[in-house]
Amino acid sequence: MDRKQLEDRLRLSLKLSHAVRDAAEAAETFRSQCNQVKLLSVSISRALFRAVPVVASSGTAYLRPFHRILSSLDASLSRSLPLLRRCRSRRRPLLRLLVSFSAPSAFPRSLSLLSASLAELSWLIDVYSDGRAREEPNSIDTVLARVWTNVAAIEMGVGDPAESATALAEVALLGPRNKDLVVEEGGVPPLLGLLVTVESASTAAATALYNLSDDADRVSVIAMHGGVQIIAKKMFESSSMRTQSVLASLVSRMAGGVPGLAEEFGREGLTELLIHFLSMDLELEMDSNRSPSLQWEFPEMMGEENPKTEVKLKIDCAEALCVLIRHSDSNCRQVANPQALLCLAKIIETEKAEEDEKLKVNCLSILALIAVASEDNHELRRVTFKMSSFATKAIVEQLLHVIEAFISSPESMILAIRSLGSLARIFPTKESLRVVKPLVHRLGDRAPGVAVEAVVALCKFTSPENFNCVEHSKAIIDSEGVVPLMRLLRPGEPAQVPALTLLCYLAINVSGSETLERVRTLNTLQVAYRSSATVRSPQLKELIMKAILKMRGNSRELMYSSQVSNFDPSFDFRMYSVI
Repeated sequence: MDRKQLEDRLRLSLKLSHAVRDAAEAAETFRSQCNQVKLLSVSISRALFRAVPVVASSGTAYLRPFHRILSSLDASLSRSLPLLRRCRSRRRPLLRLLVSFSAPSAFPRSLSLLSASLAELSWLIDVYSDGRAREEPNSIDTVLARVWTNVAAIEMGVGDPAESATALAEVALLGPRNKDLVVEEGGVPPLLGLLVTVESASTAAATALYNLSDDADRVSVIAMHGGVQIIAKKMFESSSMRTQSVLASLVSRMAGGVPGLAEEFGREGLTELLIHFLSMDLELEMDSNRSPSLQWEFPEMMGEENPKTEVKLKIDCAEALCVLIRHSDSNCRQVANPQALLCLAKIIETEKAEEDEKLKVNCLSILALIAVASEDNHELRRVTFKMSSFATKAIVEQLLHVIEAFISSPESMILAIRSLGSLARIFPTKESLRVVKPLVHRLGDRAPGVAVEAVVALCKFTSPENFNCVEHSKAIIDSEGVVPLMRLLRPGEPAQVPALTLLCYLAINVSGSETLERVRTLNTLQVAYRSSATVRSPQLKELIMKAILKMRGNSRELMYSSQVSNFDPSFDFRMYSVI
């Protein structure tokens, strides 16, 4: 509702209050109660007269509170009018009887509603007249009054905008209903406006938007009002690390909450900006194939700020990059460049403090996402990860260091192992032992998930889809990986199925290995062929069959196969050709 419409609405409310006054004056019964209604209607008329110039001269477009209160006022006046009209005549006995029964209870209710509406209207006029928050009437919800007061103050430019934005941020923390209330009452546009127009209030405004953005519907409202472009613009222009940190967290929530927003943020250039923030204070060594410098003009950060603020900024930027990459292939390709990879490798290498572990984990998450994306994308893998590249060498060194280090957290180790496994196809045969051995050492790791991830990674090294699968399989055997692998085949082990897959790959690729024969691999596979794990997976059952056929063609343990009780000795393997 614009200002002109609201002025027309005020005039209609004024006419309705006059009608109530006239009906009260014409009443012939219950004169005392009707006179009280008349006095209230006169006071309401005066308040409406006061409201007209306030609305006309108001410099704000935020008029929603007037709309809400006038609707309540009109309802109260309309409720009183029929009651007053029934009090006009003494000549109709039936009507008089009806009024005598209903009026004693109807008048107190009507008077209460009119008094409440008058108090609400007077309070709102006072707020809009001088922009100061006053104690709201009992009839107005306290939270609603806070929202109205602070949004109006921002729109009118009255008081400290940072305080108003902080108040809205605090309201949003009180629960989902209050967050919806801030959005429904038009709080999003003024908060976005503060990001652009008032530097001192930008952190508070970003915090309020962040508190609102934990729901897809509310995020959609922020985006609908140009939030993506405004937030990106502010990130490029602001020189405050604290503001940048909150904005990066806001990007994470928005991009992860609504499909398509990650693409929009990427088109605004945020991926390169976030990499820029991560590379602050880092000396990146580049080889002769160094990528061209970034084309964006990045903000200069304030140098007097708390060092912990810089770490927090980097953590939030790395988390935002994770979200942008996870939800957008184009963003992944933008980050998959030598400069960004070197930056990530440098952070993983240098961040050793316990408080920096979260930054390290986030950077490893970014690497894992890029590596996983390149696993099935030959072109991305070919362009991004070349073993001759200085950046790729740095990345591999850091991944191996994390996997080998005893101080690495299980989360960091899992991410590093996953990345190395996804890059399995880039390693030549001369690198086999160097990259496989650390993975083999983690087969016996008891930290949750580590051994499983190590087995899955080794499966990618030994899969027939890997051109160097034979050499990688030999490297696993040479690294004494068969014995710990056999332990993972025990029932109840989380890694049982991937471990069985890896054993099949080893049997197929290096079927004549004395190590495999020594641990009775053929018998193990024959038992596994009838196990419940393989019954549930036809693909695994077929793979085991191929491994059995391969080993039967080379096995020295053929004499022992009949001793396995749950293997069907009558099964005719000759129907399958030896691989």
